[in-house]
Amino acid sequence: MDRPVRIGLLGAGAVAQTAHLPAFRRLRNAELVAICDSEGGKLRALRERTGVVHATTSLDEMLALDELDAVDICLPSNQHAAAAVRCLEAGKHVLCEKPLGLTAREVEDVLAARDRSGKHVLVGMNNRYRDDSILLRRFIQDGQLGEVFRARAGWLKRRTKVKPGAWQYAAAMSGGGVVMDLGIQLAQQLALGHPDFFYRVIHFQQVVARKPEGLEQNRRRHLSPAVDPDVQDVARIELEIQP
Repeated sequence: MDRPVRIGLLGAGAVAQTAHLPAFRRLRNAELVAICDSEGGKLRALRERTGVVHATTSLDEMLALDELDAVDICLPSNQHAAAAVRCLEAGKHVLCEKPLGLTAREVEDVLAARDRSGKHVLVGMNNRYRDDSILLRRFIQDGQLGEVFRARAGWLKRRTKVKPGAWQYAAAMSGGGVVMDLGIQLAQQLALGHPDFFYRVIHFQQVVARKPEGLEQNRRRHLSPAVDPDVQDVARIELEIQP
């Protein structure tokens, strides 16, 4: 393609403003041409700040733009799959924040729409494209590390402030807390791009914030009274590697 990819941003929340919009400004082969969000005030502010041509509260209106090549989905997780299907059916490529869906069926629906449309779908697993990840994958593929039979990974992330009513702390919208936020990134890293790398889940243990014990009591000291989270604080998963 001899011109930049023309992108529409769907959802203009925190991750869009702190990660995606700055990235678009740095890319020479991408051009942000539209923003779609349900909040009109936010749209007006972002349009003034970014100089984007189109700003709308209607996804159908954005998808009707002839100059649009792809859509970057930055919605709450429970809206990812349905939005991706709509964009693909409109003939647009899709970049979607993780996770692609909250269930295997949702992901299968997106992949089916991708196959019907002939367009591309990329999930924002950004850690996969770090230099160290690429180098490790090359070492394993070249056989320099021998046969991989065990891998271990962990991720600790402390949130000192929690916004009341934030969708990230409601399992119905986020899909489940640390597993969907951090765990899928780790699993994808360990699989090194091979979908059949893991054979089965042999252990799953979690601590959910609702439980009146242990970490839950400590966490509630940092929460607003208006927040009643039902997502995992801590999770431990053991996966068996494909024999």
